Amino acid sequence: MFDNIKNFFKPPAPLPPPDPDSDFPPKDGVEKESCSAKDMKLRRFSSLRKFYRPREKSKTELLLNPFGDPWITRTAPNPYIRTMTGSLLGYMRKQVGDVAVPMMGTKEVVRAYTHYSGYSTSGFHYDENVGRLNMSMPEFHKMRELYSTIGLTKKFIAYAVLNYDDHNLFGKTSGLPEEYFVHKPEDSRDPKDRLNFVDGQGLIAHGHVFDIRRPEVRTRLCERVLEMMITNDVGAVLIDYAVRRYAFGSPHLVHDMPEDWFPNFQEHQINLFMELFELLEKNNKMLFLNGTMLDSILVTEPQLVRQFTKSCHGMMWEQPFRWEWRNYEKDGIDYYERLGQFFENSHNFKRQHIIKSGTYRFHGTEDVIPGWTTRFKKTNYGIERHLAAYATCFFLLYADRRYDTLYHTHPTAAYDIYSSEPYFDIWATDLGEALTKRVPYSKHVHIREFENAFVILNNTKRSVRLKPELMEGQFSVPLPGVKLKPVSGTIVMKEPAAETEDELAAAANG
Repeated sequence: MFDNIKNFFKPPAPLPPPDPDSDFPPKDGVEKESCSAKDMKLRRFSSLRKFYRPREKSKTELLLNPFGDPWITRTAPNPYIRTMTGSLLGYMRKQVGDVAVPMMGTKEVVRAYTHYSGYSTSGFHYDENVGRLNMSMPEFHKMRELYSTIGLTKKFIAYAVLNYDDHNLFGKTSGLPEEYFVHKPEDSRDPKDRLNFVDGQGLIAHGHVFDIRRPEVRTRLCERVLEMMITNDVGAVLIDYAVRRYAFGSPHLVHDMPEDWFPNFQEHQINLFMELFELLEKNNKMLFLNGTMLDSILVTEPQLVRQFTKSCHGMMWEQPFRWEWRNYEKDGIDYYERLGQFFENSHNFKRQHIIKSGTYRFHGTEDVIPGWTTRFKKTNYGIERHLAAYATCFFLLYADRRYDTLYHTHPTAAYDIYSSEPYFDIWATDLGEALTKRVPYSKHVHIREFENAFVILNNTKRSVRLKPELMEGQFSVPLPGVKLKPVSGTIVMKEPAAETEDELAAAANG
């Protein structure tokens, strides 16, 4: 395990000679997982600033979509970029108080719900603010009522954690037997000896650890999840979980847990999910897993990824398309190829993916710059639009129009990422059908051809000018010789095909 960590931080391969047209110094690679706008010198993109007059955005949109294109500019959706939206709960509370309900709010609130929930082309809706799985979910039901009133049909995804008792599944006085929890010493049955899961300051999650080694505990957890889904008429649930010890709570737990806990931890997790998957499948419910946790094993333990994929209906993967993963390589297979294998296998299994993309990652993750308002102050239109294009094009290299959905977020002045509702016109680009899969131009420059355009990703901090002769015969038409900005996504529309003499003659003859 520790060898895997050392491999992750190995020095990057040497770069070719500097490009005289380079926008950034020829420095590639980072030495930590998190990256930020400062690392990438994204302030240089500020020349791309584009401001919209206030009259083009409502008061709500100025708050929730401060950097994107106006919602009213949205045209026919691109089937390869099916977007999913969040909730206006934060806005409602600010405008009409904590007891706000959608149908009793201001006209502005209802109008905003109609606007941005209506432009979502995904059949799913996820809102962690109101969707925490519980026996009593009044705000969730108010949201469903509004959706029904304005004619929106969505499958709602609730949220739950099963690694520890967060008091939502069983309440503060659960009455569960003491053997359902992990203790130190292990043979103790005293409540004060329960081990407590404590996450980092970014998430502030805590609770007594469930002993999922026990079959009766797994069965009780699965039955409770189904009971709550049936009670609240919830169609799907997202389970948050840890895949390995480094993601499992605070460091002291690594030493406090029983000796056999971590060596068999993934096996017990998979058993739990397989049992829950089978139960929900029988009851026409859907199980989503938090794909974020796959980051740590996608390259190091790909066989486990396949097992987790088989144990669910889909995954909500937070930020798989990130600049700092580009040097993550093992056994000659890089991260781009691992992602390709993952999506290929998942699509073969017909698994639904919700890709939670966003520019907020590039302004420093929770451990670097806490607080959304702080990140909001560090950004501008140029940075947000540039990184939205980057994340979108990275997504399009792999997207399957049947199974993949994009859920994009960015910093706002007052709300967390689940309440931001950005929209960018790039999402409505008429690409047509995909003609190829991802085609590498170089190690960190990748291309995918569609009927009407080329989608190109430059995942280096250097400008790159494409040389069409290097890709001769790879595409249906010659590759354009465009210059790519550093760390960028670019969509280049194809020139309309020239009409042949026969076509011109036929047109002339009516």
